[in-house]
Amino acid sequence: MSDDVVAAIDEDFGDAANEAPVSAPAPKPNIQGKRKASITKRNSRAGATTTIVMHGRKHVIPADKKQKKKRRFRPGTVSLRDIRKYQKSTDYLIKKAPMLRLVREIMDDYSSGMRIKRDAFDAIRTGAENYIAGIFKSAVDMTVHAKRVGTTVSDMRLAIASRNDIFSLEYASAVAREEEKKKALGQ
Repeated sequence: MSDDVVAAIDEDFGDAANEAPVSAPAPKPNIQGKRKASITKRNSRAGATTTIVMHGRKHVIPADKKQKKKRRFRPGTVSLRDIRKYQKSTDYLIKKAPMLRLVREIMDDYSSGMRIKRDAFDAIRTGAENYIAGIFKSAVDMTVHAKRVGTTVSDMRLAIASRNDIFSLEYASAVAREEEKKKALGQ
C-alpha cells in the first residue's frame, strides 16, 4: 500500500484501524433457567458483585444491575385480597377445558359419540360450582360451630354427609366402607 492510502485510512479511522477488533459484550445470563443456579455474593473493593454459576459457566453481575427483591406481604394479606377479588367477580371458578373433559368422559361411559350444547354445559358447570360452594359454606359453618378457626377434613365430610342428596349418601357409605376396611386391617 502506498503512503497516501495509509495516511487516508489513519485520517478516517484514527488508531482504531490498527487496534484489534472489540468483541461484543457477554450475553446476560438467563436467571430463570430450567436448571438450578448457584449464587455467591462477594464484596470487593471495586464494588459488590454477584456471581451466578449456570450450566458450568460463571456470570458476574454488578450490584447496580441486580433484580429487586420481591415484596413480602404479611400473613393473611394476600388471602384477604383474594377473597375480596373472588367475591367481586361473577366469573366461573372451574376452568372450562378440564370441566368439559370430565363431562365428556362421563358421557362416554353411557354412550360414545354424544355431543353437548354450550347452554347445557354452562348449566352443568353452574350447578357444579353452586354445589361445591354450598359444601364449603356448610364446612365453614361446622368449623364455627366447633369453635375452631381452621376447616378440617372431618368438617368437609360432615358437610357432605349432612346434605340430603344422592351423592352425599353414596359418599357417606363409601367413607363408612373405607373405615371398616381400615379397622379390619388394623385388627
